[in-house]
Amino acid sequence: MHLSWNEITARAGRFAVEWAGTTYEKGESQTFWTELLEVFGVNRKRAGATLSMRSSSRARSTGS
Repeated sequence: MHLSWNEITARAGRFAVEWAGTTYEKGESQTFWTELLEVFGVNRKRAGATLSMRSSSRARSTGS
């Protein structure tokens, strides 16, 4: 799904207002990332494999 710059800006504004003042980052991290990806019209499930693969390969390259 391609979003216009105006739509992304509007979604980002709503996202920022909704998440302002959130203090329990660890407990809300998955929801945060899901909603942030939605700002750009990215499906979490589709992006999940890519994010997981990058995280795994980065951990191996740094020895973590």
